Amino acid sequence: MANFQAFATLVSKQINMIFALSLFGLADRVQSKFNKKIYKLNNINKFALWNGKIFELVPPANLKKLVRKIIEELPIEAGKSGFCVTTEDAVVTADDLIKFKNKMSTPSAINQTIESLQTCDNIEKKESEFDQEVDEIVTQNGILNLKNGILRDHDPDFLSTRIINAPYDRNSQCPIALR
Repeated sequence: MANFQAFATLVSKQINMIFALSLFGLADRVQSKFNKKIYKLNNINKFALWNGKIFELVPPANLKKLVRKIIEELPIEAGKSGFCVTTEDAVVTADDLIKFKNKMSTPSAINQTIESLQTCDNIEKKESEFDQEVDEIVTQNGILNLKNGILRDHDPDFLSTRIINAPYDRNSQCPIALR
C-alpha cells in the first residue's frame, strides 16, 4: 500500500491540471495568464492587462497576438508525463493538445476566444475607473502615497495605467527643488 501511495504522489506531481479544451477554457486560460486581471474597457475598443505594476491598454490586434501565443504554448502543458487532466477531469494527451492548438490557431477561433473572454465575470470596466487617485502614483518599486510618503507594493486593485519610470527613494534629494 505504501508503494502505491508513493507512486500516486509521484504521478500527481508530474501531471498538470489545465483548463477545458474549449473556447471558454481558452478564455479562462487567458484570464489566468494575467492573474484574472484583464478588463475590457466598455467605452473604447481596448483591453487593460495587468503587467505586475500597472494596467497596459492593449488594442484588439495585440490581444490577438497574446491569445495566439497562449494557444501555441498549449502542447507544453502535457509536460514530462505526456498527458494532463482538464478542470473537467478529462485526461488529455500531448497529441490531443497539438490537435486542439491547430484547431484554435485560426483567426476565426482566436476572435471567438476573445469574444468568449468578454463574457467572463467581472471583465468589464469603464475607462473612467482608471487613474482616479490623485494622492498616489505608481513608481517602479511600488505605489507612493504623496501625502504621507509611504510606499506600498504594486497592487492590481489600484487601477492605474500610468507609471513614473523611476524607483522611489526616500533618501534621494533633488538639487533643483532644494534651491
